[in-house]
Amino acid sequence: MRFTAKTEYAVRAIIEIALLDKDRPAQVKEIATRQAIPERFLEQVMAALKKDGLIESTRGSQGGYRLARSAEQITLADIIQAIEGPMQVIECLSEDLRNQKCEQVDLCAVRDVWKGVQSSLLEALDSITLAKLLEKYQNQRKAKAQQV
Repeated sequence: MRFTAKTEYAVRAIIEIALLDKDRPAQVKEIATRQAIPERFLEQVMAALKKDGLIESTRGSQGGYRLARSAEQITLADIIQAIEGPMQVIECLSEDLRNQKCEQVDLCAVRDVWKGVQSSLLEALDSITLAKLLEKYQNQRKAKAQQV
């Protein structure tokens, strides 16, 4: 399983929003510059995060983006699913049974294995909050600053 660049950008962008959230809304241009993300691409990412209720926007010259919930209430799974859609490690695990293309789905010997893999992955991603990511990011920045 491989996540897209869009997902990587979403995680980096929402960390940047969380860093600035206490002071003021984060603007797309600022996030793009600080995180080296193409601005036009970032706008698509922000729209997806907003649509899923992870961030909210304010218009105007002092506008920008803020977290819609606390960093403790946003998980890595939330961010990934806002960009990638519902996670499924293999097509036959789709919740929409009409889209099942495999005729062997009821007799499949490995479907339960895939279910377990998917469940473990979701559990792991749900256990990582934005607050934890933010703490790790800040610790890495401090360590790097001390090396200089």
